[in-house]
Amino acid sequence: MCKRIIFVAAAFLFLSAPLPAETELLSLEKRVVEHTLSNGITLLILERHFSPTVSVRMMFRTGSVDEVGGKTGLAHMFEHMMFKGTKTLGTKNYAAEAPLLRQVDTLHQAIDHEKEKGSAADQKRIGELIDQVRAVEEKANALVAVNELWSLYEREGASTLNANTAPDFTQYMVDLPSNKIALWAILDSDRVKNPVFRQFYQEREVVKEERRMRVDTNPEGKLYEGFLAAAYTSHPYRNPTIGWESDLDHLYVTDLVDFYKKHYTPEALTIEARSCRPDFPVWTVTTPLWLW
Repeated sequence: MCKRIIFVAAAFLFLSAPLPAETELLSLEKRVVEHTLSNGITLLILERHFSPTVSVRMMFRTGSVDEVGGKTGLAHMFEHMMFKGTKTLGTKNYAAEAPLLRQVDTLHQAIDHEKEKGSAADQKRIGELIDQVRAVEEKANALVAVNELWSLYEREGASTLNANTAPDFTQYMVDLPSNKIALWAILDSDRVKNPVFRQFYQEREVVKEERRMRVDTNPEGKLYEGFLAAAYTSHPYRNPTIGWESDLDHLYVTDLVDFYKKHYTPEALTIEARSCRPDFPVWTVTTPLWLW
């Protein structure tokens, strides 16, 4: 009887003791330092010393769930456009480029509005508008410094420059040498504060092709899309993150600007940084670059 009691007691102590994974998670949680900047940005810092690198993840609490009816795919489209540069990055002459970009947007909207008339659409007018937009886009494209953001990061030893969009969040990531933190702060604060949506309509076609590959011609993709539409009859979760094709055809730069102003705000941003530099928290918290 005594042996049985001892065995039961030992088994109880074993089962109630924290598992190694739980202990590791608790230890990790205690090592994370949290700061809230004066403009509302949340900063999470995990100091580590096994690699002289820093891994940065910027997560905005916005995604496809925040899209309005008829504009699905807007959050994902915005993610694509965040790699197109700013007023100083990705352009050879922004002063000359800006009016061309506005003209491109106006012409594309005019083309789409004419097409919406269906059988009553003026095909000659559509053809003329297409010729005009091609000519203006050619001029605008000549002023683009292609992939300048990635080229700068790669030249300084960065990797994993990427992003992804989900229903509830959008994440931007990059890994780079820890002594290049200042470079990250300059480049990413610039593209968050001053995005320029150049080559928008060309990228819209890229996203439509992405949808065709992942959904329209993919049985698994079509099944999952149909499942979500059936499971969430009225909730925004029913809409695919990549957007319905009919909606993608009617996304414009003006829609992107409205989405950006409403959802890409400092209080919606959490920055996670894993670094070997003990001075990283102080440097980042005191920098004025993020105060927009």
